[in-house]
Amino acid sequence: MLLPIEIAVTAEPTWNAPGTRAVPVRLRVRFANRGSRPERLLLMDSVRFTLSDPAGHELPSGAARDATRRGPSASGPVAPGRVLSLEREAWLERHGGGIRLVGEDGFGGRWWIEGLTLGDWRLRVRYDNEVGGAAAADAPWRGRLVSRPRVVRVVAPTP
Repeated sequence: MLLPIEIAVTAEPTWNAPGTRAVPVRLRVRFANRGSRPERLLLMDSVRFTLSDPAGHELPSGAARDATRRGPSASGPVAPGRVLSLEREAWLERHGGGIRLVGEDGFGGRWWIEGLTLGDWRLRVRYDNEVGGAAAADAPWRGRLVSRPRVVRVVAPTP
C-alpha cells in the first residue's frame, strides 16, 4: 500500500568519536507529502531516531523530559508535493566507557542511543502517531513510518 507520507533521514556519513568533549552531529528529517490532500504531522513524541549494527540489531535508547516548551506540537499543513524538513541538534559523548548519541527533540526533551563503538551503523528515523479516536479534519496524519537506513561511520577522534 502506498502511503501519502514518505520519510527520510540525512546525516554526515562520517562521525568523529568524542575525545574529552562532545562532538556535534546534525540530523535532518524530511517528510514528503505524496498524497492528494494537505497533511499535518505530529512532531512531539512521535519522531525517533534509531541506530542498528550491520546485522540489524538496534541499540538501546531512551528519552526524558524535564518540561515541555510551549508551542504547537504539530506542523502546519504540508501541501501535496511539498516537503517538511526538520533539523535536530545532536552530539556524540562519552558515557560509561562507551559512546552515546544524544539529542534534543525540539520540545524540551532529550533522547539518547547508547552502545556505539567505532564502525558502521544504520541510522533510521521513525514516525509513530497511532493516537486512537475520531480524527478531526485538521488532525495530524496517523500512521507509522520508518525511513530507509543511512549508513554512518563512527571513526576515532581527530587529534
